[in-house]
Order: sequence, then structure tokens, then C-alpha cells
Amino acid sequence: MKDKSVFRLRGDAWVLVWICAIMTLLLSAVGFFAPKRTANDWLLALSFSALFGLPGLFAFWWVRKTYVVTDENGLLYSDWRDATQLRWDDISDYYFKKRDKYLVAHIEAKSRVFILNYALSNGEDLQKIIQEKAQSSRAGEWALFGTRTFDEWPRVFRYKNTNIALLVLTSIGLTVLIFALQLSKGATYGGWAPMWSGFLSMWNVLSLWGKIGFVFVWLALASCLSVLFLATRLPQARATKSHLQQTVSADLRGLIFQTPQEHVPISWDQVLDYYLEPVKGTLEMVDRCVVVTQHGEHSFLSPIVDGFTLREIVKKYATNAQSSEWKPRPGQSLDNLKAPKHLQAATGARLYHFRTRSARAMLLMFTLMIASAPASAILGGKFKTTGELAWFFMFLAVTGLATIYGWIGYAKCYIVTNENCLTLHGLFKARSLLWDEIKNYRSDGYACYLDGDRERIRYFAMTSDAQDLMEEIKRRATNSENHEWKKTG
Repeated sequence: MKDKSVFRLRGDAWVLVWICAIMTLLLSAVGFFAPKRTANDWLLALSFSALFGLPGLFAFWWVRKTYVVTDENGLLYSDWRDATQLRWDDISDYYFKKRDKYLVAHIEAKSRVFILNYALSNGEDLQKIIQEKAQSSRAGEWALFGTRTFDEWPRVFRYKNTNIALLVLTSIGLTVLIFALQLSKGATYGGWAPMWSGFLSMWNVLSLWGKIGFVFVWLALASCLSVLFLATRLPQARATKSHLQQTVSADLRGLIFQTPQEHVPISWDQVLDYYLEPVKGTLEMVDRCVVVTQHGEHSFLSPIVDGFTLREIVKKYATNAQSSEWKPRPGQSLDNLKAPKHLQAATGARLYHFRTRSARAMLLMFTLMIASAPASAILGGKFKTTGELAWFFMFLAVTGLATIYGWIGYAKCYIVTNENCLTLHGLFKARSLLWDEIKNYRSDGYACYLDGDRERIRYFAMTSDAQDLMEEIKRRATNSENHEWKKTG
């Protein structure tokens, strides 16, 4: 068959299958090699083996059955449910839709929508083949659904009302659940009465500050997930509460900002610029999306439903705007903390450090979890044997050293750029890449990677003015194979 191409899931999709298989074997071995095998041992091992084994079997079936085959006549689309043969003339439309942090390709054919898994290998090549072969489609190129001229207009964007009281109650329930699980775990080793007796014996010998510290550590352990849950959901809910009555309408002529008090139409040729402005008190999770006109500024918040599409509409149709990307203005990021005095860049260079609020919050969370681990283990009754104690302290040492390494990097590491190169000053040495040497740059959301012929630089993505740094790399790395940041899984 001529021009046949097969696109399967990338190799890293098998990682989930291997993890489930290994965990199933290990948990089965617990029941088989237990010193005194009882019915409970077998039941527990069987239950946990099924917990990993059944998802592992489904993951194996999913990886094996998900693929796309193209040839000169059409494509074969297969997923875990069935396989469908499509002729090129059957494809009536194709486009992207935003899902989580990915732009996922969709195909419409035979009154169905087929979703191309973003983990398919060489996905960009597959998209090029579809664009070239599907001549009967109304789409001439891949674009975001809802931004094309022939899509349904106008688009009306609103905010979702989040119940703040429900968020707080959920976090309280999560704290109580974790507290109860820790107590029940301790009781399984000797019963409730011995556990309570041991707790009272320990409590009576503690000083006042010892009791305060114990209660603090125990409550911190039980509430850490609840605090993290509220920290990621509550700022967004509070910020959008005051904008629930605002709607933003978009069509091919322009935007309309509407509230009960005002109705502001803006044509596309009136848009002079647009930018992002972090909202204070939201941990940089909410941005004001500001549209600048000669008559003033108008804005909407980033959590507006389908806000990514709205921002892409502005990018596409506001052709007179000074900006071509939604980004904060230089030095506007609220995530930045003040750079220490010992970090200095030469004249004509720019300094990017790792002292940011988000990095500090993450390190504090890990520090709190490690600090509370000993109290949790003691109260949970885990130290029954010397071996268990040794494994616990080994785990504590590894995670503790990693956290200390993170704090030192937070304080000491930085990046300097100038007209010639980018230099990462790490803990042990400085590594540089000339702009002309950079052959590829990509990011997985947590780290950024710069590949050169003689050197590879990897840096933590939570730098000061992180977006500015990424834009500078994109602008200066003119010899790179890609001219936009690649997002990897």
C-alpha cells in the first residue's frame, strides 16, 4: 500500500502499564511470601493486586488498540472501543480544542467526532497529512475551534459561579478523613485501647511547648492536603465572585464588554494592545486580561469559561495591536521576590533568579511534610521492626536532602542572559550556550530544556519573569529547529 504511515502512542505511554504490572507482582508476592500466611493476608494481597492489575490490563488494551494508519485513500482510526475506516472525502472538518494544557486535534467525519490522542508519536506529521489530503473539508488549515471565520458567531463568554462555602466544607471534610485514617492505621497494629494508652503515656511526659509542637505538627499533617486544595481553588473563586455579572461577546467585528451598568463595544481596529496583569492575592493563578484602546482599558479575568479561546480570538483578529502574545508587561509578575544583593548582572545583561513566591511555597510544603513525618510514623505505629525503622529514615534522608538541595538552589542559582549567550549558574558550576548553538528548546511545564551541540541546559521553570525569559530565548535562538516552545508530556 503506497504512502502508508502508522502513528502509535509514544513509548512513554507504556510506563503506566509497567507500573501497574510491577505493583501487581509486588503486592501478590506479599500474600505469597508472608511468614504466616492467613486468609486475611491472601485477601489483602488479592485486593491490592486487583487495584493495580485491572487498571493495568485496561492500560495495556488502550495502548495496543490506540493508533492511526494513513494511506493514499484515507485513514484508519482505532481506539480502545473500535476501529473506523475513513476516506479522505469523509472528513468534513478538523480543528483543535483545548483540553487541560494541550491542544487536542479533532476530526469530524460520518456525523462523528474523532479525537486524536495527544500522545500519538509524530502527531504534527499526522496533522500535516490530514491537512494535505482532506481536500473536501471546510477547514483549510488546523486552527482552534471557535476562532475561525466560519464558526458560529457571536461567542458569549461568562463566569462560572463557584460555591465558596462548599469548598471550605470539602477541605474540612478532607482534614477529618486524613485524621481518621491516621488513627485507624495506628489502631490496626494493637487495637484502640493500647494506642490510646500509649498516647497518654507520651503526652503526660511532654512539656507545655512539647505538647503545643506535637499538636501543631499533627494538625499540619492532617490539613496539608486541605490547605493545598484551598490554595488552588479559593483564590480563583473569590476573584470571579465580583465578575459574575460581566459577559464578553466576540464576533468578527469586535468585542462587547457588558455588565448591568455598562455596554462597551470595541471594534478590532480600535485595539491598540493587550496584556496580562496578575491579580493580587491569587498566588498568580488568576490574571486580568487587559484590552487597551484609545479610549481606555477594559478587562476580563482568565478563569472566564473558555477563556483560552477568547484570548486566541483577540490574538487573531486584533491585527493592529502592538502585542502578538498575551503576556505580562516586563517586571509586572507578582511571583517575583526581591533578588539578593549577591546576585548581580553586568551592564547590558539581564538576571533571572529562582526566588519566586511559587517556588518558596512549594519548598515550604515539602519541608512541612518532611518535618511532620516522624510524628506521623510514631503515632501511626509503623516502627515495629528495626528494618521498618531503617527504611523510614532512609526515605526521610533522601527526601530531606532533595528539599535541602532545593532550598540551596532557590537561594544561590540564577540565569544571566546577554546579547551573546545564556548562562545558568548552578550549585557546582556555570554552564553556557551561545544563542547560535541552541538547536532545540522545549518545556514540560516544570522544567525547560535547551539543547546544543556541546551542552544541554535544564532549568526549573519557576524563575523570576519566567515568561520574559522564554520569550527572550525564542527571540534570540535564531538557529533553533523550532521557533515556538515545544510542550512535552
